[in-house]
Amino acid sequence: MNEPIDDREADALLTPLAEWPRLALAISGGGDSLALMHLATRWAAHWPEPPSLHVLTVDHGLHPAAADVAASVCEKAAVLNLPCTVLRWGGEKPEAGIEEAARQARYALMADWCRAHDAALVTAHTLEDQAETVLMRLARGSGLDGLSAMRPRGHVPGAPDVPLLRPLLSVSRARLRATLRALGEEWHEDPANADARFERVRLRRAWPLLEELGLTPQQLARSAHRLRRARDALESITHGFLREHAHLHPLGRAEIDLKTLLSQPDEIVLRVLARLLGALRGQAKPLRNMAGLEGLLEWLRMPEEEAGRARVLAGMRLEHRGTRLLVGREPGRIGSPKELHPVPHLETVWDGRFHVTIEELRSPATLQSLQQALEAGAMCQEDVPARPADVPAFAWRAQPTLVHAERIIALPALHWRAADAPLRAAQVRPLFPDRF
Repeated sequence: MNEPIDDREADALLTPLAEWPRLALAISGGGDSLALMHLATRWAAHWPEPPSLHVLTVDHGLHPAAADVAASVCEKAAVLNLPCTVLRWGGEKPEAGIEEAARQARYALMADWCRAHDAALVTAHTLEDQAETVLMRLARGSGLDGLSAMRPRGHVPGAPDVPLLRPLLSVSRARLRATLRALGEEWHEDPANADARFERVRLRRAWPLLEELGLTPQQLARSAHRLRRARDALESITHGFLREHAHLHPLGRAEIDLKTLLSQPDEIVLRVLARLLGALRGQAKPLRNMAGLEGLLEWLRMPEEEAGRARVLAGMRLEHRGTRLLVGREPGRIGSPKELHPVPHLETVWDGRFHVTIEELRSPATLQSLQQALEAGAMCQEDVPARPADVPAFAWRAQPTLVHAERIIALPALHWRAADAPLRAAQVRPLFPDRF
């Protein structure tokens, strides 16, 4: 039955959000998100120590009414005594892939706001959204991880430091709209919801036929939940294996006994590789290139004389060294050098792997990999550290390097700088883990 959500059910859905002191509600003006705004307001009104609520709405500028819709959201938020911020996606819009580009822009804008205000982001993803996600991923040939779909708790895509909360994944759109009707509230229907160019719209039109076959949103969401349990179990095994067998080193490389790794079932080997490659790239999430990972698994199981010594995937190098597998950044895949100008204090992220801090840079310099510096003819002073015998050449050449006037002046990951370097200090903080 499509009954409105009462206060008791709202409490059960939203009370898990109480552990965050500030919540940013992602409100588009559509029925799902407006219902979230009302439910969250009612819940917070009688919760003993509720989080502070702030409404975020994004003006994509994709249709003429976009600005008016955003303004309407803030007007409705004001009625509920909620502060509201309109975030605008400026610049040129891509001609192709606009749905995904808008999604990425929306998340990036809201993540920036949440980061600046120490808030968790709350979205109104519904039961149908979950089911549609399962079907879209099934169409792409996703494995267990993809088919387990959206989690009630996760992180904003592209912003692993910002929590993303989805309290309405078990609730249908019809019940959210029934809730709004009971309040006498109207909502905006996004024109994109009728545009058959978009994959979700085509899926929604197919629901009657799918339901005739028993593929209801409830059944698909139930399958996703059960797959998520299996995924969590496999992730626990993978994490335990990495914690026990993966040896991580400060320059951003890992070693693992190849025989021990290959003694595991294929699924665990694939997950170990995905976790290693993702972590050493400075990303919180595992690598999501299943075809590439399966190619690596096939390579690892080949006789060494047939397989060759090394492979590269997603900018990461994997190398056979006797009984060991070495994993680290491929120096030839690192992006362009970063030009630095004199500044009292500078902080930047380099190659996604290191947070670099430089104090009192008095002359222009370049931040690049050691390999890039050497290939460009940068000179090494006599006191530049030599590569230790136990450090693979590829890992050594992939470390951050500061160059000034065609001279290497600092290797901050090694805490070394030239005595006459035109800076007071250069330090790095790895963005990859030191242990699992």
